[in-house]
Amino acid sequence: MSVGQRSAGLREAWKALREIIADLRGFLETDDYRYVVAAHERAQSLASNSEASELSGVRDLLENLRMMRKKVEGSGYRLSTIEHGLLAQQAVYVISRSNILATGLEFRFKRARGG
Repeated sequence: MSVGQRSAGLREAWKALREIIADLRGFLETDDYRYVVAAHERAQSLASNSEASELSGVRDLLENLRMMRKKVEGSGYRLSTIEHGLLAQQAVYVISRSNILATGLEFRFKRARGG
């Protein structure tokens, strides 16, 4: 794999992470479970991205999103107050984890540019 292909794969991963963050923030702001499903769907691009799958914490992130979607769909989009609160807590964790991964990629890109 060339450096250009690897860089393109990492940029795609960075973009997917930012979109996951935006989706989960949308969930926290609106309580709309469709954002959780959208975040999980976007995460599938990370699962199929060989560069992203090598990043520390991606597997955990994917598993958390899978469990969140399973919880939402398993309840028929009707979670109890406690379940909703736990889902929101999990969303905050995934946002934090995604931010850490995305920031690490940004530093990598900056270092590659020499700046």
